[in-house]
Amino acid sequence: DHDSPIVQISAYRNLDKIGGLPPAEELMERFRKEENSQVKREMARHLVNHDELEDTDVDVAISWLETYPDTEVRRTLIQVIGKAVESHPNAKPSLIAHFKIEKDVKLKVLIGKYLSAADLQ
Repeated sequence: DHDSPIVQISAYRNLDKIGGLPPAEELMERFRKEENSQVKREMARHLVNHDELEDTDVDVAISWLETYPDTEVRRTLIQVIGKAVESHPNAKPSLIAHFKIEKDVKLKVLIGKYLSAADLQ
């Protein structure tokens, strides 16, 4: 681990190119601990593409969604939760609840990709 955000972001991008990203569980743990918002955004981009996310990872994404201030990170959290709508019992209700309080129109549209219009009524 290197302290420079630029080095960390570059490392995640390069690891992704060669298929060397850490397992989802390790990446999620690093995401939880990361304090730099730029690095966190980069990590979030890679998290959403991970096929190995566990129910506990989805639970963490759900818990962060309504309070996370960074729009780009919320976008990724919505994507992580959205991918789990069919498999995780709390994913759909959390997106429905978040739709009602989300202020960013683009994120509301994104939520709509994972839910039906009837779900959002």
